[in-house]
Amino acid sequence: MGRQKTIDRNEVIDAAERVITMQGVGNFSIGAVVKEAGISKGGVQSCFKTKEELISALVAKWFSIEETAYDLAAKDCNDVAGRIRAHVAISRDLIALPESKRCAVLAGLLAQDQNKGPAKDWYRKRYDNFIAESSEDRRARVAFIASEGMFYLKFLGLFDFGSDEWDDIFDDIQKVADGRL
Repeated sequence: MGRQKTIDRNEVIDAAERVITMQGVGNFSIGAVVKEAGISKGGVQSCFKTKEELISALVAKWFSIEETAYDLAAKDCNDVAGRIRAHVAISRDLIALPESKRCAVLAGLLAQDQNKGPAKDWYRKRYDNFIAESSEDRRARVAFIASEGMFYLKFLGLFDFGSDEWDDIFDDIQKVADGRL
């Protein structure tokens, strides 16, 4: 008897990501992930008991990707305003594909109750890193809120920004963060 194949949890998450970003959330199912990953339904369910558990793992992965990008951008920032400027800078780059497609899916998934907890935790951690004590910090905090507003307007499909308009608005947000507007 041959050894049973071990299912790699990260490979299942990657397959789920491909299904969602290529086919949309409406076509997302355990069956679609099974087909994309080339494994059995039992193999997927050995890693994730439910579709919701798999989606939560995918949301956690995307938050982790963003957190890594932020940590890199903010590594030399010793003040609140600098950390916020780093956040604004990485938010600006989200319009590029494949980030844009991933962000649209993420924004939609965050509206689902099971994903609100991790999102709230992420925002609390990020916001607590931005305690505003000076007028410069408060200006920068407004830039943080503005960049997040842009994220949700764009990626929830509430307003369609072209890339030039997106960049122009982010130039203004950056100016607010820098105290130049």
